[in-house]
Amino acid sequence: MMANASKKQGASYEARFTAEALAKGFDVMEPAGDYLTYDRIVVNASDDTFRVQVKGTTYLQSGKKSYKVLAATGKGGTAKTKLEPEEADVLAVYVEPADAWYLIPVSKITSKSVYLSPDDPMSVGKYETWRDAWNVFA
Repeated sequence: MMANASKKQGASYEARFTAEALAKGFDVMEPAGDYLTYDRIVVNASDDTFRVQVKGTTYLQSGKKSYKVLAATGKGGTAKTKLEPEEADVLAVYVEPADAWYLIPVSKITSKSVYLSPDDPMSVGKYETWRDAWNVFA
C-alpha cells in the first residue's frame, strides 16, 4: 500500500514540532485521531494549555521572497475556511528550506493565506515578529 505523501509530510512536521517543543521544556500531547482542528496540545510550566495546528511549507512563491501556507480548516479548495480562535490557539508553521518555526497566535491571523519571509532579513511582514516566538506558550 502506498502512503499518502502529504499526510506523511504532515506527520513529519508534527513530529518535528513535538521534538522542538519538548526540547524547549514544554509538555506536548497528541489528540487521538485526526478529526480535530488542532494537531497538538502544549502545556507550559504553569499548566496552561494551548491547542496548536501544525503546518509546514516548502512553497516559495514564484518571483518573491515569501513562503505561503494555508491557515485554514476543512476539505480542499473553496470549502476551506480561515482558522479561527475557537478552533486553535496557535498556528505553528515550519518553513522547511529555512529551518524556521513561526508560532502565530490564531487571533492575529487575518486571512486563509499566511506569507512568511525567513530568508529576507529586511522583511517587515506582519508575521515575522512570530518567528521562533516560543514564548507564545509562556
